[in-house]
Amino acid sequence: MPVEPPRQKHSQPIAVHGPSGREFACSPAGVAAFIVDDLDRVLILSSPPKRGRTGTWEVVSGGVEAGETLLEAAMREVREEAGTDLRVRPLGVIHGYSFPFDETVEWMISIAFLFACDGGTVRPGDDVADSQARWISPEEIERGEVEIIIPGNQNWLFRHAVESRRLLEPRGPVRLQPERDSKY
Repeated sequence: MPVEPPRQKHSQPIAVHGPSGREFACSPAGVAAFIVDDLDRVLILSSPPKRGRTGTWEVVSGGVEAGETLLEAAMREVREEAGTDLRVRPLGVIHGYSFPFDETVEWMISIAFLFACDGGTVRPGDDVADSQARWISPEEIERGEVEIIIPGNQNWLFRHAVESRRLLEPRGPVRLQPERDSKY
């Protein structure tokens, strides 16, 4: 007897695993790159004029393209938006969340990556042409010195990114006990 395809309850597409019939939500994915420098500041870019949100700021971000892993997408977005002169090193994922996107895309998944800045110059690329770059501290974010739109309503992530970088950065060897010839 043929198996009837599942009925969609929402506009969100689903994928059905053939053997089990299990339904999986198919949500588009985006990535956000929290790039933290040695002074505990996060890179933000002004929203490009073409997006019509002047006066607002965002972290490097964008959609995952077909065939990309999440990390590949995050690295591509860093190159496209912050430029190829900026040297970064991925440290890990610091947050994941979903949010309503628009009428067509009911839910979008966003993965926030943490990157350490290892130097270089920020040169906004074609994706964010005419954007300004700024390094900002979590304290400046908390004081409301800028309006952050990406990530929306998630300003706590800036402090989390800085604190996570401190935890994940190698700090060099730590002496756990005195040397053999030490007096102590």
